[in-house]
Amino acid sequence: MLTLVFRTVAEKVPRHGQQIIYLAKGNGCFGYSSFEPKECDVEYSWVEISKDGYETGNSICWGGRPLGNYKLCIAFDGIEAEPDQLWMDFDTFSDAIRS
Repeated sequence: MLTLVFRTVAEKVPRHGQQIIYLAKGNGCFGYSSFEPKECDVEYSWVEISKDGYETGNSICWGGRPLGNYKLCIAFDGIEAEPDQLWMDFDTFSDAIRS
């Protein structure tokens, strides 16, 4: 029997540049939800936050802490990962599939 253990981003944050498998929300039909496993490299960036606490739309590449009011953004395939997003390390996934 094959058992794959996925973590949420809230449980364990993937590293910048880490190759992962994540469960993307698919197109459900007839009232059912679905998911699709996808492979990507995790991307970090800094997103600027205004004095009012909103994202300004400005961001800069990952690499040290920027000056000013920024928050860390973790992206899977260019889309910000939610805290409940499920993922696992690509090598762990590959090893489990091969065994």
